[in-house]
Amino acid sequence: MKHGTRLEHWEMVGRVLYTFRDGVEPVVWAARRLDERAYIWLQAGHNGRLTAEDFAGGHRPMGRVKPDRGMLRDPHKSIRLLQESSPIRAAVLGEGEMLLQDLEMLRGARNLWAYFHEISARLADGASESAERLLRGVDHAKALAAADRVTDLRRTPRERSLVLHPIWPKPAA
Repeated sequence: MKHGTRLEHWEMVGRVLYTFRDGVEPVVWAARRLDERAYIWLQAGHNGRLTAEDFAGGHRPMGRVKPDRGMLRDPHKSIRLLQESSPIRAAVLGEGEMLLQDLEMLRGARNLWAYFHEISARLADGASESAERLLRGVDHAKALAAADRVTDLRRTPRERSLVLHPIWPKPAA
């Protein structure tokens, strides 16, 4: 990706993140049982720390927290769960050091995107390449379709127009 403004890069990273989320969501939800503790811990969002609010009123509610599939609607939580839970990561993506590097690239791009920082063409391209590699490693039809969408997002506007309207040689008269 050589052309475009920083706003276009920011927008592309957002689309890549949501496409990645949509591709891995069904597989991550199915694999959550392998490390339900990590899933619940991330779902709670407070990292298990006690606060003064926990003791307000003289008691702490001790109900069992059930896994909520809605948590996976946040691309950050999907990426973080894959980074931090090796059983879920192995079931969804397999094994390998490159996977962690790709997840770290996505997480870094997500952090810049979420806080409206400028995103360079190099970072946007790296994030989209990482998302595409990760999605192609998932054994699920939805993930492969998402990888194809990421591939399409990576094309320049000119390349997209050539795919939609190819220039064929005119037949001889």
